Amino acid sequence: MLYGLLGLKSVLLDDFQSISAGSIGPVSISNLTRQEKAIFWGGKLFWLAYFIVLPAVCSHHSWAALAALWLLSEAVAGWILAFMFQVGFHLGMK
Repeated sequence: MLYGLLGLKSVLLDDFQSISAGSIGPVSISNLTRQEKAIFWGGKLFWLAYFIVLPAVCSHHSWAALAALWLLSEAVAGWILAFMFQVGFHLGMK
């Protein structure tokens, strides 16, 4: 069940933690330039608009139905990501 949250965790938590910590695991990352910050925040705004706002505005479904469908699609995507990474790990494709 928790694998289904992998995509959401990545979008809503991991990116921000990596930037604030200055590293992704053991790999250090440099401070973002102004252009990189604009790309980062632009990508987050695009994600919000495309996956949340656009369906809410253009759909004839209720908010509850949209939320259920969105959570279902995120869970499926999370499971697919988890299986891909797990297979790569077990086959030595790190």
